[in-house]
Amino acid sequence: MDIAVLCLQETHCKGSPVFDVEGFCVILSGKEEDAREYAGVGFIVAPWAKQAIKGYMQQSSRMASLRIRVAGGVLTLITTYAWTNVHEYDTRRDYYTDLAVFADKCRSHGPTIILGDFNARLLEQYAGEEDVIGEHVFRNPFSAWSPTSNRELLVELCHTLDACVANTYFKHADEHTVTYHDIGIEPSSAIVSGNFEQLDHIIVAKNWMRCIYDIWSSRDHHLQSHHFIKV
Repeated sequence: MDIAVLCLQETHCKGSPVFDVEGFCVILSGKEEDAREYAGVGFIVAPWAKQAIKGYMQQSSRMASLRIRVAGGVLTLITTYAWTNVHEYDTRRDYYTDLAVFADKCRSHGPTIILGDFNARLLEQYAGEEDVIGEHVFRNPFSAWSPTSNRELLVELCHTLDACVANTYFKHADEHTVTYHDIGIEPSSAIVSGNFEQLDHIIVAKNWMRCIYDIWSSRDHHLQSHHFIKV
């Protein structure tokens, strides 16, 4: 699998260094203070793609952007890591508000794609959400809808940005839909609700969805993480 840019979340790395490792460009975004970093985001850019880097913004430990030259313009990637649902609603709401502002700030003459761990269980596509969430979501009967959940904040973000949860518009088997396995569960285990989740998503403006050919998860490339790569 040839990956030009790998978006990172939950790096737990303090500070915002930029450095090379065996030709790969690593861009990290984290807190500067001495306290332990529980979040942290960033990018790893392949050697053959480094020359296409136009710029980057290390906004915080929960969001950063990378601008890449592509044919016909500039592609902006935003990597992000949301607070989990156990945190206060105001904290989570402020994060999603900040993300919407940051995404608008990063707009360029080309698509802006937001990729990350939104800690949002979509449950299903409800009536009236057809333009925001597709039919292909991983259904977990043990999860219940809540008006204050990250799911609803994610839907609100999409409405604000006139975007959609792009990965839910492509039909795949559960093994290529789930993005997370619970602690103590092997990534290759049989997929059972409660042990696997769909928490990571890709947000794309509706007018750029025509450029997205497919999105799927790979359980073969979990990189010592409880999350799977989303391609």
